[in-house]
Amino acid sequence: MVRYLTAGIGFLLVLALAMGLTFAGSWEITSVDTSLEQYSGQTSIVIDSSDYPHISYFDNWYTADLKYAFWDVSGWEISAVDTEEYVGSFSSIAIDFFNKPHISYYDIGNGDLKYTHWDGSIWLTVTVDAEGYTGFHSSIALDSSNNPHISYYNWSNGDLKYAFWDDYSWQIMTVDTAGDVGMTPSIVLDAYNRPHISYYDNSAGDLKYAYYGGSTWQISSVDTSGDVGWNTSIAIDSDDCPHISYYDATDGNLKYAYYDGSNWQIISVDTSGNVGDCSSIAIDSDDYPHISYLHLDDLDLKYAWWSGSKWKFVTVDSEGWVGFDTSIALDSQDNPHISYYDSTNNDLKYARYIPSVEVELASFTAQGEGDSISLCWIVHATEGEDILGFNLYRREAEVREPSSPLGTDFSQICKPINSGLITGQNPYNYTDSGVEGGRRYEYRLEAVFADDTPTTLGTCQVTAGITPRWFSIIAVYPNPACERLTCLLFVPDAGAVELCLYDLSGRLVAEKRLTADEAGEMEAELCVAGLASGVYSLRAYAFGASADGCAVIVR
Repeated sequence: MVRYLTAGIGFLLVLALAMGLTFAGSWEITSVDTSLEQYSGQTSIVIDSSDYPHISYFDNWYTADLKYAFWDVSGWEISAVDTEEYVGSFSSIAIDFFNKPHISYYDIGNGDLKYTHWDGSIWLTVTVDAEGYTGFHSSIALDSSNNPHISYYNWSNGDLKYAFWDDYSWQIMTVDTAGDVGMTPSIVLDAYNRPHISYYDNSAGDLKYAYYGGSTWQISSVDTSGDVGWNTSIAIDSDDCPHISYYDATDGNLKYAYYDGSNWQIISVDTSGNVGDCSSIAIDSDDYPHISYLHLDDLDLKYAWWSGSKWKFVTVDSEGWVGFDTSIALDSQDNPHISYYDSTNNDLKYARYIPSVEVELASFTAQGEGDSISLCWIVHATEGEDILGFNLYRREAEVREPSSPLGTDFSQICKPINSGLITGQNPYNYTDSGVEGGRRYEYRLEAVFADDTPTTLGTCQVTAGITPRWFSIIAVYPNPACERLTCLLFVPDAGAVELCLYDLSGRLVAEKRLTADEAGEMEAELCVAGLASGVYSLRAYAFGASADGCAVIVR
């Protein structure tokens, strides 16, 4: 019998397994509001904790109302939020911890910046700034206390302005006055509730960026190569570094700038004609950018995203003149949702990416083989031919208790350890020879689908050459199993141990009780004969603790 413990090498401890479902699919397009009489635009979208979209938008120049649409289990709900004369343009929406919307917008009739939020029963509306014609191109973000922060343009003075609620009153700052600046600003808050604002300098034709560190504003020109910076959109990654999408009017390109911690990096993302106006950006859980934008030549809605190795592009909607005033948000699975305006039909439209291929990661394990690590995984897919192959990413972290945080972030690792896609059939295998004994590693498994989109399936964490200090399952074999399953455990002391196997509904289908005579490794066999073929979850209980193992396949 092959053991996980190999003389002179130590063992690899499988500490945890994260796995679930992932998808590849298609776009669903919906006309949300078809009652608009003429070009309205100025849409803004946000996704709540249930992955439902909320959209704020301007009705039209005849009615001139602020409107709000949201999706619930019964369909789209649409309401006119503010119906005072000529209000609602340049709106921006955010959602709080309780899934309640907050909207900033421009009062055209009075030339003021306004703000409203839903308290659960009524909309509470206030005028934030009434100095001159102010409130153009507003952008809103909420801090960790659900307080609003708004960036906006003062047309009277040509200044960039910023307002925030400090729990007692509105505080208003003038951020940049160097010429006609502050057009089309976009705001985001970092982990410390500090504002980051991207905006267009109309005097110089530059993309600018402002950051407030707590005492003064730090202002910089990010891109000065021609007339650049139109319709900026900003997002922030897990390291609090800003990412900005914008339009290059000189070359007619979609451009993207991000701060790498030391310098700004500037990329022309799409150069296929006159493209990139009305852009909106979001950052996914891997810190990769996703951008929606307008193709001005074809008047189509386009979407671009960074796959980890290159930019990918898709035309989302080409029915008529569509794609004006796009706004993008990502749900909990990093799937994009886009609101935009259909100029042909005068409709508010909404597109979302719907997964159609369901992939289940059944198991993902690692085992030491000399100075290398052998990885094995099994996947189940409804349409397996849509998977082109797999990538593996490796990171190193210090040895720690299972509940302690990991070290290096996977988002900093751009290249997989495999030189080409890993292909084959279940069970998939790969040997990593780039490891060092005595160090702890975690691997991330990524599937690449036929549309070239990569999606993380799960992770497997392993430690080489270090004896565990806690009750744990070291290995399970054979997997898949037919009649008997062997589990290798580490027990920190003598005592009673219980081994339990559960089906996917959580029902206990097999168990075994045994006694550990001393601390160290011990083997336990579990009979799986007679169980239906499928995926099961194995757990062990002892010493007032539980240990999770990998999923078990029974054939």
